[in-house]
Amino acid sequence: MLSRLIGLKARDRQEFAGFVQDRIESAHQLAQTDRMDEALAAFLDLRKGLTTRAPKAALKARVAGVHAALDREMASFRQGIAARNANATAAITIFSDSLGLPSTEDKTKTDAAFDKTYAYALTNLALPDGRKANARPWCRRYGTIETVHQLLASDPKALGDCRDAHVLVHVGLNETAVRIFLEDQRLALALLDDALSARVVEFARIYRSEIIRADWNHTYVPPERHRALLAKTAALVRAAGPASISFATIIVPPMPFWARTPAISWIYGRYNAAIMACAVAEGCSIFEIDRIMWSHGLSRNLRKDGMHLAMPGIELFAQKYLALLADGTWKTG
Repeated sequence: MLSRLIGLKARDRQEFAGFVQDRIESAHQLAQTDRMDEALAAFLDLRKGLTTRAPKAALKARVAGVHAALDREMASFRQGIAARNANATAAITIFSDSLGLPSTEDKTKTDAAFDKTYAYALTNLALPDGRKANARPWCRRYGTIETVHQLLASDPKALGDCRDAHVLVHVGLNETAVRIFLEDQRLALALLDDALSARVVEFARIYRSEIIRADWNHTYVPPERHRALLAKTAALVRAAGPASISFATIIVPPMPFWARTPAISWIYGRYNAAIMACAVAEGCSIFEIDRIMWSHGLSRNLRKDGMHLAMPGIELFAQKYLALLADGTWKTG
C-alpha cells in the first residue's frame, strides 16, 4: 500500500511538471515569434494550473508551513515590543503587514531589529494627554485586510487589544500590487525542479508589464473585496470599544519604480480611494501616510526597495500618527 501511495505521489509530480514544461515552452516560443496574445494565454493557463494541477497534499503542507512561520514571527515581535513598554498605559494597537515589522535587511530574527520599527518608535513618545504609548503590534508579513479581519474575527486576544485603545489599521501594500503569482502559485513553483521553476520566472520577468495588463485584478485581495473587508474590520473594532480607529493609506512607490508597472498610480489610487471612502463612511480617521511621506521626501524616508520605511520614515510615521490623534478625526498631519 505504501509503495502504491509513493508511486501515486511521484506520478502526480511528473504530470504537474509535464504540464508546466509544456505551457512555459509554448509561452516562450510564441512570444519570440511576436504572437504575444497566444503567449500570454499559455502563461495564464500555466499560472492557473500551478494550484489546480499541483499535488494537493504537498502544496497544502508547504502553505501551512509558511503560514506557521509567519504567525511565529508575528507573535515574537509582539512579545518583544511588549517587553519594551510594559509600564506604559496608553494603548495603541497596530494591525499591519511587513511595513510594521523589522525589515528583512535587519535580520528579523535578531532582537535588536525590533527597535527599527514604528511600533518601537511609538513607545518612546507620549500621547497628547502626556501618557506614554503602549504599542501592541499585530504585524504579519504578507498580511492584508483579509488577514486583519480573520485575526479579529477568530482571536479574542487581538479583539481584546482594541478595547480602550487607539487602533491603527495599516495594510494595503500587499493587496494593492498586481501579482504575477499569488501566494499559493508562488509556493507551487517550489514543488518543481529549480531549472523548470527558473524558466517560468524568466518569462514572468521578461513580460511583466504584459502580464499585468492581461489581468489587472490578479491581487491578493481584489478592490471590491478590499473595500468590503475594510468596513467589516471597522465594525469589529468598533464593537470592541476603542478610543479611536484610524486607517492608513498606502505609500505610492517613488517614480523610478514606475517604469515596469503600467498605470501604477491608478493601481494604488483605487485602493487608497477605497480606504478613504471607507474611513469617511465608518467615521474613522484617515492617516494619509502616503501624502506625508511624499511631502517629506521619499528618498529620505523609504528604503532602497521603494516600499519599506527607513529610520527617518519610521520616526516620521510615529510622530505624525500621534499628531493625528492630537488633532482629531479628519486631520491628516
